[in-house]
Amino acid sequence: MTPRHIALALLVVLIWGLNFVVIHEGLAGMPPLLFVAIRFACILPIMAFVPRPQVAWRDLALVGLLMSAGQFGFLYSAMAAGLASGLASLILQAQALFTVVIAAAILGGAAATHPTHGHGHRRGWARRRGPRTLGGDTARRRPAVSRGSAELGCR
Repeated sequence: MTPRHIALALLVVLIWGLNFVVIHEGLAGMPPLLFVAIRFACILPIMAFVPRPQVAWRDLALVGLLMSAGQFGFLYSAMAAGLASGLASLILQAQALFTVVIAAAILGGAAATHPTHGHGHRRGWARRRGPRTLGGDTARRRPAVSRGSAELGCR
């Protein structure tokens, strides 16, 4: 990684970490759902420059309500009720794991058969373990997720 990329990655970490501190401080002065509404109202001008996904309005509204308003509404309410900022950030990041587990339960193997599935994960292992890790007799050293991706034909 170049120094610029490292600096940008650290900036993302800093902004993400400060996000929960700002939420904690902001909740001292206003109700949680009002704070969530203000957060999303601040983003509205930016949305004019982002193309709308090519999905039905109903699906877009459902995702927006559940993943944005619902998720952050519960997060802010929990923090207002006393949930620590650090624990809140960990709980929020657990959504990635829950998304994978729920998608696997609902979609079965359909989500895992996309040709690009696992590509970044395997590249990371290749850099860490060397090219022999991706095949041959050393394949058993790979984690189960990567091994499963390779078995599905995702190369």
